[in-house]
Amino acid sequence: MHYIIAFDVSDDKVRRKLCKILLDKGVRIQESVFAVNLKKHELKSITKRLEQTLNKQGVIHIINVCGSCAKKSLAINKEIEYYVTD
Repeated sequence: MHYIIAFDVSDDKVRRKLCKILLDKGVRIQESVFAVNLKKHELKSITKRLEQTLNKQGVIHIINVCGSCAKKSLAINKEIEYYVTD
């Protein structure tokens, strides 16, 4: 499944840790916005890791992007592919 994960965190240390977790699973499309492709069990695992790292110091949004929607998405002047098809 394809997801967009975005966060708003003011603490630099927490922000760096969140970025490291997300970069292991996907690509950065903005400073605090990532595109990831995860299986159901991976989503549970990464959600738990993100929540523990966040420690109520901000907010994280996880948005499911269906496969057909991902294929219809548009990025102007993009340099990389956001999603790898299954």
